[in-house]
Amino acid sequence: MGYLVTGARGFIGGHLLDRLRADGHQAHGISRGYGDDGRNQASHELTGDVRDQKQMQAILRQTRPDIIFHCAAQSYPGIAWKAPLDTFEANAVGTLSLLQSMIDVDLSPRVVICSSSAVYGSGNGRDPINESHALAPADPYGLSKVTQEEIGRYFVRNHSTDVVFARPFFVMGPRKEGDVCSDFAREIVTIESGAKDTISVGNLEVYRDFLDINDAVEAMLLLADRGKGGEAYNICSGDGQSIQSILDILMRHCKRPEISVSVAADKLRKNDLKYRVGDCEKLQALGWTANVSLETSLPNILQYWRKRS
Repeated sequence: MGYLVTGARGFIGGHLLDRLRADGHQAHGISRGYGDDGRNQASHELTGDVRDQKQMQAILRQTRPDIIFHCAAQSYPGIAWKAPLDTFEANAVGTLSLLQSMIDVDLSPRVVICSSSAVYGSGNGRDPINESHALAPADPYGLSKVTQEEIGRYFVRNHSTDVVFARPFFVMGPRKEGDVCSDFAREIVTIESGAKDTISVGNLEVYRDFLDINDAVEAMLLLADRGKGGEAYNICSGDGQSIQSILDILMRHCKRPEISVSVAADKLRKNDLKYRVGDCEKLQALGWTANVSLETSLPNILQYWRKRS
């Protein structure tokens, strides 16, 4: 069984590739270049851009994968507001290029597309969001992911392509940047160094569905094995946690006994949803369960940034 992971330099794609290789699988990774992510650069192996059909055709002919994890994306909603066309090109056009390239070289692997919970938009109030919820994106990033899924469904209908859609919620872990968990952890490491004594925060009474990267990787592997073609699956814990609870856990593991907390005006978002929590029953029906607690996951993130400092 051969595997191909696009977005091998990214957060989910990188961890997924590491896990496949640790398990002894033949797994190739694609990225557009190398970055300072604390990993062996050789693990990325293949340089390519999923938007380039000629490159993708050559890579598919070379690797001939049985399963593709399509994780390549522009995955930061904040960047999407500033560069919606670039985001659409990376997420939607890149998916079209990959799936069409498979047709062009006469390959029919199973494809697990890493979409996002952003496809749901404003969510469902306090109620967990399940996969039957309307797709109503509230930002350019979510729109690009809905379009990505529609492209996948087009290939399912018209080419019988074997595609499964993964919709991760708020996945956290080492090597991720730009999310609240890593931002808090980096600030705490700075405080531990003595460079500052105050951590700046935004709205702490926002509830999100956090999940450790190892549980997310297990879910992706399970979808490749047991997911139903053409179906979407939430990857989430099903449990909403406040940003305040994330901060409290990290502060308990800080090496300095006292930390001041300051609310920063530039971190307050007027339109921030108070709740976004997923329903993971469909994924659990395949045999998956979340195993890594916040009390384990968050200290791992803190330790990662200590090593990087």
